[in-house]
This record gives sequence, structure tokens and C-alpha cells, in this order.
Amino acid sequence: MFEKYNDMPAAVSLGIFLLGALFYDVQTIFMTESWLAAREFPVETVPVARVMGVAFLGLTIGLLLTFVEGPDGQKIFFVSALVAQIGTVLTLWHSHLIANLPNLLPDAVIVSVLLAFLTYGYVRLKHRL
Repeated sequence: MFEKYNDMPAAVSLGIFLLGALFYDVQTIFMTESWLAAREFPVETVPVARVMGVAFLGLTIGLLLTFVEGPDGQKIFFVSALVAQIGTVLTLWHSHLIANLPNLLPDAVIVSVLLAFLTYGYVRLKHRL
């Protein structure tokens, strides 16, 4: 699966990001109520969380397809994935620090680490995109 990348560190980094993204997809689509309850969000936010999860699932499937087809020519996809991930990180940190939602700290840290993996993989593959 990683051989299409011809760059093992980038492929492993993006593979770790893919696993994290799949984990969050499952949480936000199939375990929405318990995921939100653990963060003390009202039940009314379930549809918004599911929409977010399904949208992120689209990016996750796009990344999975780059493992199958190779990353060549996928610059627009990787840039859009980076923008979405950066926006997610900024929103989580803002919610934790400014909006004073302390239950989001674990998510902010995990998503920040996932952003680091995605950025590392992108930088390593940038010349091929």
C-alpha cells in the first residue's frame, strides 16, 4: 500500500494520519451522542457533529485513494486537506482556550499531532504533487 508513494517516511506519516482520521470519523458518525456527552455538549449538536464527521470522511477516503493510485497530481487534495485540518485545529484550540471548554483539550492535542503528521507527509511529497 505504501509503495506508490516511493517515500516511506511520508507514507508512514500519512498512514498514521489516516488511522487517526478514521478514528474520528467513526466517533463523529457512529458514536456521536456518547462522544458529545463526554465533552458536555448538548444533544442538539448531534446533527452538526455528524455532518462534520461525514465531511471529514470525504477527505479520509480521498487520502485512502492516494495510497491506491499514488499521490502524483493530487496537490489540490492535499492543500484542501491541510486547510481543513488547520481550521479544525484552530477551532479546537480556540474553543478550549478562549471559549473555555476544557473538555476539548484532549481533542485539541490529538488533532494537533495529526496535523503534524499530515504536514510532514505533505512537505515530503510536495515535489511530486
